[in-house]
Amino acid sequence: RRETSTGSEMTWRELRSRQFWSAILAELLGTLVLVSAVLGASVPGPGEAPGGPLYPAVAVGVVIVALAHCFGEISGAQVNPAVTLSLLATRKLDALRALVYMVAQCLGACLGASALYLALPLKATAEHFVNRVPADLNAAQALC
Repeated sequence: RRETSTGSEMTWRELRSRQFWSAILAELLGTLVLVSAVLGASVPGPGEAPGGPLYPAVAVGVVIVALAHCFGEISGAQVNPAVTLSLLATRKLDALRALVYMVAQCLGACLGASALYLALPLKATAEHFVNRVPADLNAAQALC
């Protein structure tokens, strides 16, 4: 007599599969690359004025195309928790996979930002990645 497997058993089997963990690693690495590229494009070089929104926008476009090419068949190259959440909301992705993808994406984003923080000189990091209240405002005015 042949036993049929339930949905939860199939999920546990999938959790242990190499393909599942390859997809998780692809999402983590993809988000790491995306965040570090966008933040890196936002930082002006020594003695340069900030480039405005054009450099990060171009960086996003180029990196997304490259990541889709590299990781598209492995994980779908979502590399953004908002995209993963929208796929979950439209039921194109199951809840367990979406949750693990989002954890990997958030971890990748933190690692990407941390890598860039460690790679940049402290002065550049403080000038561009730390929010400060201007001297002519108080904290309440800064929130409004």
